[in-house]
Amino acid sequence: MWWRKKISLFSVAQSQLKDRLATISGRVQQKFAGYLQRQDAKLSVRQRKLCFAVFLLAGCGASGFIVVDTFYGQKHTDAMISTPTHVMPFRQELQTPKFSRNDTINIRSFRQVLDSLQSTPAGRQLLKEHFRDRPGLIDSFEVLEKMFR
Repeated sequence: MWWRKKISLFSVAQSQLKDRLATISGRVQQKFAGYLQRQDAKLSVRQRKLCFAVFLLAGCGASGFIVVDTFYGQKHTDAMISTPTHVMPFRQELQTPKFSRNDTINIRSFRQVLDSLQSTPAGRQLLKEHFRDRPGLIDSFEVLEKMFR
């Protein structure tokens, strides 16, 4: 059995609109081409050559300007792009951090507090809630501990 393809009203209206627009644009192009041909017929050979030379010079001049400006023009700065404050400048040597004795004591006492909280179930729950809100804190703390060793 042969089945017929269903055609919706929307697709029919859409195809009719496309056909109308194609017809209208074709007419406009034909009228504009006819207008240009009539204007061209009024020009002498010398005027045509002059128009061609002006068009050629304008096109080549604009293209040449773009090429020269690309290589020798004003350098554009990336004022809109800024680096975050935590990013180190390019090719800068790593500096060893300077920690005081108090910093070392504070880190060790904080580690003792963490260890004592880990020993009880209520403390573990408290730490879990605390670190859930601050996801990178434990990693940062471990990096600091490695620096102090």
